[in-house]
Amino acid sequence: MDQVTPRITSRYLDSFVGQVVMIVGKVAQLRGDTAVVDSDGNITAQLNRESHLTTGNAVQLIGKVNPDLSVKVMDSLDLGSGAAVGGTLSPFHYCIEKRGGESLKGHLPV
Repeated sequence: MDQVTPRITSRYLDSFVGQVVMIVGKVAQLRGDTAVVDSDGNITAQLNRESHLTTGNAVQLIGKVNPDLSVKVMDSLDLGSGAAVGGTLSPFHYCIEKRGGESLKGHLPV
């Protein structure tokens, strides 16, 4: 059975401490191996070596929520500057379109 990864925003971080979540938002700031992502509020993301993000671009993060409510990133996808985060095309639907849907298997929101 595939594990379901809930898609959350910053306001729900405290409900998912210790769990793996999906976050879609906009990169507000990059500083070394840390990013601040705006997803209905700011989230501090501890990036891995494979994370290649650009300030101002939309991003999909999959990671584990730490007790301090930061997120340790396990996988990331830069969705580019054309993503309508908060616009008419929901971030989730943009991710499905961007990834062709298939690679999101096991990471669908609840």
